[in-house]
Amino acid sequence: ALRDQAQTFPAAQKADALDLIEDIETDIQKPEPDKSRLARRLKLLGAIAATVGTLTSGAVTFSSDLNQFAGNLTELTKTLGIPIEQVQPPAAP
Repeated sequence: ALRDQAQTFPAAQKADALDLIEDIETDIQKPEPDKSRLARRLKLLGAIAATVGTLTSGAVTFSSDLNQFAGNLTELTKTLGIPIEQVQPPAAP
């Protein structure tokens, strides 16, 4: 689902997101995935989604797609047993 949703991102972010998704898939298939590496990649994927959200603010249709992407990203962290705190960017001051 993440791959399909990333297809709607602007070109630069789409390429980065798809590369990360491919890396995550490769990591997950290993006998003992490195959770810290997965957490870093998921965090980067979340940052790309946040950038896309900023670039497309006001586009209602895209906002819905982005919310689904974020929900799927959160679900993946739960499935992998990675605390969401490791994936979320730090709060703005």
